[in-house]
This record gives sequence, structure tokens and C-alpha cells, in this order.
Amino acid sequence: MRDNRVFFLIAEFMLIFIITILSILIVSEKTVSRSRKVTLIIENQDEDCWKGYIYGLKKAAREEGVYLDIVNTNSIDDAEEFRELIFKAISDGSDAIITQPINDKDLGEVLKNASKKVPVVLTHSGLMYKGAKDIPCVEGDNYSCGQAIAREIKRDFRNKLQDKKCGVLLGHVGTEAAANVFRGFNDEIKGSGLSVKWTLNDSSLRGTSLELLKLQSEVDFVVCLSDFSLEKAAKAYEDGSLKCSLLYGIGNSESVCSGIDKGIIKSAVAQDEFAIGYRAMSKVIDRLKGKKDSVKSENISYNIVRRDNLYSEDNESMFYYFMQ
Repeated sequence: MRDNRVFFLIAEFMLIFIITILSILIVSEKTVSRSRKVTLIIENQDEDCWKGYIYGLKKAAREEGVYLDIVNTNSIDDAEEFRELIFKAISDGSDAIITQPINDKDLGEVLKNASKKVPVVLTHSGLMYKGAKDIPCVEGDNYSCGQAIAREIKRDFRNKLQDKKCGVLLGHVGTEAAANVFRGFNDEIKGSGLSVKWTLNDSSLRGTSLELLKLQSEVDFVVCLSDFSLEKAAKAYEDGSLKCSLLYGIGNSESVCSGIDKGIIKSAVAQDEFAIGYRAMSKVIDRLKGKKDSVKSENISYNIVRRDNLYSEDNESMFYYFMQ
């Protein structure tokens, strides 16, 4: 009888011990999350095209009790300024960095060095720089997005593009994303007879002036390979600065949705910006917790948005954050 009582006392003690240890682990994990600061460094964070992305970041951060520090920038002029922003954030106590590379050539070494100090997660564009290939990135399938826009054009013109002329706004030239989008577009449109009359990159459209677009020759349509350029082109179209009859592009913002609704933008490939932001923050938090899968890059889905499906269930769920 005495032996049984001793056995039950030992069993009870072990159970209490296990429960206590589990409770400590759960509480400590949450405490670790709450004490973390993650810094976001992107260009022109107040632009409409970032709203869904930042909303996704904030939601994931709030769920984990992480503080999101958004660096206030207008434009980042060069790699040196970018480096200063990153290492200032680290010296100010940031535990991790989320950023979109402004170019590939000069930033690879900067990001590689930063990632040795704190976890770094890229969004929207990975790096072609070999020394930084292991830095994870959350982005859309940029090559497929370029192909999708070309398919929309071929569909609308019933593959009769031999006498058609277009202009192309290339996106953030110098990034892997811009290169892959343009490559996808070119590969899909190859052999169609479409003539590309002019090209511009995003840096040419910075600021409020649209004068550069006024100088371009008249074309049948303009293809915009970034959210930023699609917004700028839609504004230029509305005020008569852009000489074309149709716009196509990549974008997911309130301005883009408005352009589609007005018939200014014929078709857009909309990447799920909320999902990109949410998954980027989740990946950073997983890295801070030491989870192995957090080093893997991720591709986020996209939808084709036209006026006739703008208010479909799938597309509305992608845009709901505009009302938040």
C-alpha cells in the first residue's frame, strides 16, 4: 500500500513538472516574440501600391506581438544610402530586416553582410548576386506574371499584333524581379509581330512630373511591368500625357482597381500584396525562433483582373484591405 502511494506521488510530481516546463516554454516563446523589433525599409512607403503589403505585415506582427518599425523614406538614391539605412536600423536595436532591393548589382554584398548580423527577408525581388542567394524572398512568380500580361494582350487582339505598336514601362531596372517579368513578357510575345517603340524604367517616373511620358511617341497600348508604373501611367492617361488607347500591367492597389473600373486599364495581373507582407513577417518571426523552413523562399499567387471580374469573390478578397 505504501509502495502504491509513493508511486502515485512520484507520478503526480512528474506530471506537475512536465506541465510547468511546457507552460514556461509557451510563455517564453510569446515573450521572445513580444520583445522583438522588425524594421521595414522600402522606397516611398506612402505610395498607394504598398497599402496591402504593409497591412499584411502589420497583421502578422500584431498576431505575434512584434513591433514593426517602418523607416520613413521618400526615394533611396543609391546603395550607400541603402546600406546606411540598414545598419542604422541594426545599431538602433532592430532584430530583423524586411526590405525590397532597389537594385541587384550594388546591394548583394550589403545584404549579405547585414544577414550575418540579423535575419533579413526580401520581398518582391530576390537577388541574382551569388553571395546572397541564401537570403529568403517572398514574391510573386515574376516570370509567369510577365507571360500572363502578354497572353491578355494576345487574347484581346486575337493574336493579330503584326501592325501594333506598344510602349513598355519596365519596372525597377536592375532587380531580379524586373528582369524576370520582362523576360516572361518577351518570351510569350515573341514571334507575334508586336513592335516595342519605346521603354522607360521606374526611376524615370519618380516625382510628380509626367513630362517624360508626354515625350514618348503614340502607340496602340502601353504595358506597365510594375504596380508603380501602372499607377503613373493611369494618371498620365487621364490627364492626356500618355498617347495610347489602352493600358495593361501588373498592379494591386486602389488606384489600379479604380483604373480598371473606369476602363482606363484593360487588364492587370494582381499579385496578392497582403499575402506577400503577411508571409514575409511570418518568415522573419520563424527565423527569430530558429525554425529551419524559414530560410526557404516563397512564391505568392496572382489573379487576372479585368472590368468584368473586378468584383468577383476571388478578386474582392484580394482587395478588401483598401477598406481597412
